[in-house]
Amino acid sequence: MKRIVSAIESGRCVLGVSGSLLRDQDVMYEVSRREGLPVVALSGPATKPVEEVSETALLRVTAQPGGVLVLVDPEMVDQPGLKAIAEALKSAQHTPTVLVVARNYNPFTFSMMFSGVPTAHVKERGKPFFGKLPIPPAEVQTTLPAVEKALSKKKSGPDAPAYVFVGREDELETLGGFLGTGGPIVVSGPAGVGKTQLVAHAIDAAGLSRTPRMNLGRGSGADTLYALLASITADAGADTLSNVLKEEHTPQQAIDAAIASLKAAESLSDKVLVVEDLHWSAGREGDFFHKGRLEMLLEALLTSTYPLHIVFTSRIQPVFYREGVATNLKRLELKGLKGRFLHEIFQAYKAPEFPREHFGPMAERIHGHPMVARAYAIVVRDREEGVKLVEDAKFMKVDSLDDIGKLEKRLQRQVEKVKGPLREALTAIAHLREPVDGKFLSDLKITRNERLELLAQGLLDALPAGEERWYRVHPLVQRCFKLREITNFDIAGHIANLYSRRANEATGVEALALKLEANRYLRMARRFRDVHAIPFHDHDPLKEDVLNLLRSRSRPNPRLAEQRISEGLNADPSNDDLWLLRLELMESTEGTTKEAFDALFAEALDKAPVPEIVHKAVDFYLRRRARKKAIEVLESGIEKLPNEPRLRTRLAVLQLREGRRNEAIEHLRKAMEIAPMLPDAYGILGMARRDEGAESTQEAEDLLREAVRLAPNDTVQTSRLADLLLDRARSHTGDARQALLNEAREMLDLALKEGRKSPDAQILLAQIIREASEDYERVVWLLKQAKKNTERNRERLHRIFLEFALTDLARGDVDSAESTLQGLTDKDQTDHKIPAALAQVHEARGLLIPAYAELKRAVERTPAMSFARHRYEAELVRLQAAIELQAANMAAGLETPAPVVASKTAVIGESDQPLATPSAPRTIRRGKEGEAAPAEGAVEAAPAEAADAAPAEAAEAASEERSAPQT
Repeated sequence: MKRIVSAIESGRCVLGVSGSLLRDQDVMYEVSRREGLPVVALSGPATKPVEEVSETALLRVTAQPGGVLVLVDPEMVDQPGLKAIAEALKSAQHTPTVLVVARNYNPFTFSMMFSGVPTAHVKERGKPFFGKLPIPPAEVQTTLPAVEKALSKKKSGPDAPAYVFVGREDELETLGGFLGTGGPIVVSGPAGVGKTQLVAHAIDAAGLSRTPRMNLGRGSGADTLYALLASITADAGADTLSNVLKEEHTPQQAIDAAIASLKAAESLSDKVLVVEDLHWSAGREGDFFHKGRLEMLLEALLTSTYPLHIVFTSRIQPVFYREGVATNLKRLELKGLKGRFLHEIFQAYKAPEFPREHFGPMAERIHGHPMVARAYAIVVRDREEGVKLVEDAKFMKVDSLDDIGKLEKRLQRQVEKVKGPLREALTAIAHLREPVDGKFLSDLKITRNERLELLAQGLLDALPAGEERWYRVHPLVQRCFKLREITNFDIAGHIANLYSRRANEATGVEALALKLEANRYLRMARRFRDVHAIPFHDHDPLKEDVLNLLRSRSRPNPRLAEQRISEGLNADPSNDDLWLLRLELMESTEGTTKEAFDALFAEALDKAPVPEIVHKAVDFYLRRRARKKAIEVLESGIEKLPNEPRLRTRLAVLQLREGRRNEAIEHLRKAMEIAPMLPDAYGILGMARRDEGAESTQEAEDLLREAVRLAPNDTVQTSRLADLLLDRARSHTGDARQALLNEAREMLDLALKEGRKSPDAQILLAQIIREASEDYERVVWLLKQAKKNTERNRERLHRIFLEFALTDLARGDVDSAESTLQGLTDKDQTDHKIPAALAQVHEARGLLIPAYAELKRAVERTPAMSFARHRYEAELVRLQAAIELQAANMAAGLETPAPVVASKTAVIGESDQPLATPSAPRTIRRGKEGEAAPAEGAVEAAPAEAADAAPAEAAEAASEERSAPQT
């Protein structure tokens, strides 16, 4: 008791009183009499002069040595307050002595809670105890110098935000239910929506233990995931995968071993492996379009069951085209927060108060995006009169939850404002791929004030990890830095040393994970000799090194790249990534023969049979216009990988171009059996049926509609169906034509929504608008956008320039249209649309016979039963009648009538409105006896039998030499 009295008189005492005592009026009276003696409430509401537990309220005992913290009658309901005090004492400048005033005292409970803090017991009843306390002297009723200094320092420091996790109760319950059983779980949502936060809270709530997490991305791929799975399963007694990885194997053998080991490891039912950024490998559509051994492994993990919980986070949900393969996959898609939860985010970031009625409209504008809400709160807090922004209907407004363009710009501006030591600290943390604890940041020379300031600015995230907090720079913030800023050699070397130090102190899976991270930073720092030896292959960072050596704009080094590739393949011949890089290197080397490339491809396919290697070789041969060799490559790939439907669909496309229709259709049928929901199989088969002519049009349309139903967001399938509808519309009139055009246009508008880059859809939409004679400026804009989005597709560029020519023709610029068409003719002699367009150019000038000849040429280049052939044949009949009428008029000595302008529907499939072009000029020439010669382009007067001759003969003669405009 004397120690407590001495501490009160010297101003070094704080009382922590239980909630039950604070409800006693006598106790509150005694507390109020002792002004200058700080009292905190262990539970319940704090009414002045009693304060809530906080670092500021405890400064009397933590800011100066010799402090005494007195806990009066603590009970079980006071546990939250006691834990808060224990947390505050961990980071205190000075550790006080804790005295427990109570009749009964359990030293073990307090020793565990206040670990490292001296604790003692004062046997006394709580209520009489207050009557024995002295009234503090007048000199200590004011703030002491040491406390005043601590308070001023506290006030000048950063105003760190409170940690909040709100609005995810339903999702937390759902994910907790998923974690009740093992197997794969995919939590998806746009960037910044809170996937990682939710997963961390769910794991803590489920009471499961974490294994080291993994981030898919640069330098972290198949080898990293295999190593983690092998180590985790080996610790659980299932070493099948571990043994296979240490021997020579193929990718499929490693995948089978991984699934077998996971299923055999029954003791892993209480562990969780978190794999971040599944979309890195799943691709834009989530269907693992580029399939190597990593994608094959991920697909196997997502479609299998096992005791271990594997939680994948992704921006999109994975898509599988085989029926029933993903029935055991548990999916959770995150949406935005509701408006009522935004107030807590604004309050946590110390934004000024404003009426809560504004949060509803705000949530609608930002679609409840948590990270956008955080950025919004920081701007409102920091900007002068920032509260006015809450009523601004355009500020931070986004079109959808995944529209993060404004958020990225806001983060970019925030990062640019950070200068000096604080930017150095942020840049250092941005090097880290995995969340780290405060001790790691401290070892990285990041001070506590810098950490709090970055948290306050929203540039640093705090994640729950049990009772601790882990920190990371969000990937959206990392993207605001230039690559050179976050790949600094010195910082990478320092981080590598920290990971290495921790790896030496750890064991098991944790030690392996730390060594893998250390190796990444050692390679980044170019300290290759210091790389840690691990029991499994780890060539993921090597792949990034080789990529830099091959694709460097300033100093590519293919020789060193070849050396690194050889080192990796000698150690692990099944590494498809390195085989792909070797194929790329050989392709870029001058003087590479097809025979040498073919030999390398055969070796790669034998040792690492994955679909991506086959596609790489096909690309090589197609770029060299060796279609038959590409077909052979695909056939050899199908022999190795018979259950890969995309190999069959690509082979079918090439076989159709070679005229091997029956074989192509057989491969498409087989692809549809393997993957009944693969849109490409239906789409390509629909295009094949369409080429068979009008009789197969309905079947083609049914197949294309099924492809669109299976992949409504796939612009390729949408464009195929829209093209067919547009072709059908050109053969109809009236309401039927308009209905088809409206459906095609609506489909294309939807395909181009939200700024999607689809050149094929842009070309088709330009055609519809041009044929409706609506807005030629928009037509030109769409074609320019399609050209901008087309790099090396010769066939698409050909279509774009053809559309430019037809647009010029529609606008009356005949000379420009003819010039463009002549250039296309020199490059491509097979496209029937070019002579059809030239026919209209000639007819616009009144040159009917050359127009007839060009149209005959177009007919010869079209399939027998196609819509285009029917249109051209009907147009030939019309032109034949016009030529005969012109010849008859000339024979009768009548004035030559104005040229008959072709209907745009017949030739190039446009509307029924005639093209407004001037009549062709007439050149009058004098014969030997002074009579006027007929105009150029008209048929000379002839006897009746000559007039009855078929105009096809005249057209054939005229086609010997192209007519030029005469003036």
